Amino acid sequence: MKILKLQHTTLLIISALIFPIALLSPISMWILLFFPSLFFFYLKKNKLEYFQKPDIAEYLIVIFVLFSCISLFWTNNTHFGIKNSISISFLLISFLIINKEKLTFPNIKSIERVFLISYLATTIFILMNVYFELGIKPWLGLLFDKAFTNKEIEVGSYFSFFKNLQKGTYSGSYHRALTVISVFFFIIASLFHKYKVLVLFTFIITFFTLYFGGNTTALISFSLGTLVCLLFYVLGKSVFFPLAVLIVLYSILSPLIFKNLQTDLWYKKNSSTYVKKNLDFKNESNLLKNIIKKVERKSIHRLIIWSFSSEKIFEKIFIGHGLSSSRKIGESKKIELIEERDYKIINKESFSSIPLHTHNNTIQIWLELGAIGIILFYSFLILFWYKIVYKYPLKKTQSYCISGCIITIFLINQSSYGLWQPWWIASVMILIIFFKIFNKNYDGFIDITKIPRTIKQAPNQ
Repeated sequence: MKILKLQHTTLLIISALIFPIALLSPISMWILLFFPSLFFFYLKKNKLEYFQKPDIAEYLIVIFVLFSCISLFWTNNTHFGIKNSISISFLLISFLIINKEKLTFPNIKSIERVFLISYLATTIFILMNVYFELGIKPWLGLLFDKAFTNKEIEVGSYFSFFKNLQKGTYSGSYHRALTVISVFFFIIASLFHKYKVLVLFTFIITFFTLYFGGNTTALISFSLGTLVCLLFYVLGKSVFFPLAVLIVLYSILSPLIFKNLQTDLWYKKNSSTYVKKNLDFKNESNLLKNIIKKVERKSIHRLIIWSFSSEKIFEKIFIGHGLSSSRKIGESKKIELIEERDYKIINKESFSSIPLHTHNNTIQIWLELGAIGIILFYSFLILFWYKIVYKYPLKKTQSYCISGCIITIFLINQSSYGLWQPWWIASVMILIIFFKIFNKNYDGFIDITKIPRTIKQAPNQ
């Protein structure tokens, strides 16, 4: 009973901190996974239980990570590869430890309330900040850097900072927090689906926070994820198969598609790719037109990265170039951005063809881990999603909400963050853990043949 209370308190603290940490220090999200797993491991009497009865999906993700680590033998970026292999290994072990725990509490409602309040409070705080351009978050960030880093920064009072704040200066400082709230919305919708007014209010607040926050990728992914959730609700489980087929086809064909991209916005010459970037961009009063224009402007650079990366994929198509090789490969060619205004060149800047990573998880898996990595990763994803929809004893609304969440994460991963970023991996793992906690009939990766814990075994069993 004491252990159960300690676990409850731990999860209560995590549910309160997820969204504030995602806002103020998103790179620290791994803390909410790593340290609780150490605590739970310490409390566990029979620690061998963590390694018993693994599921097929669990095997697949473990093999995927092991193959990623093995690829260090042929990577061109051993230093970053070792760092990434260590971080993803620790995160996976932490996730599996917590996922194996039977986290059922008689007073689960307290965790649910704290989770909801933390989500709404953080989302509304971001909305107020980005809409009125208050600059509270970047000011707090500067104070944090001054206190905990070696940077020599002069930070005055908030009022002096606000007075000198220029429009759009810190617009990107909310992007990671916006990504986190975009995917965690579906947990809220699943948890409180009976309270339709509350879910609708949360959706509206989330949508406009994403819109005014300027994270176009999160906004579009969230909107399409919600659409998929509604399609499941209207058409039923049959929606799964065409979507799964589309995802599998995309995962296989994406290198071919992006490799053959042609556009009049850039041309290749020698070892560089030249890009024309028109600065005459104006915000439209129409919300949809404004989103489309932002996507068009942002997509140019992404398409060049994917086109170049796809060319390199075919050099080592089966095993890839190795873990974290994207960064080094990108240094071999440059992108020159030619900024124009009124048909006159006003600025030129050169960048690596792959800046840090490919900004597309599928292309990055192909590039670094080849066809073997693609088969392992997408086998895990489709199998896990299939079990959510068809195997686990969930209510329809719960499985439909998590399906919308899976699509949202998938779409974000196709245009934003690197495959090995610990804060994002930790965020997704925490999301799965809380989905398990809040949906009592869900038992993680454990197979459906297991007797549900709501059914007592007969004396002779």
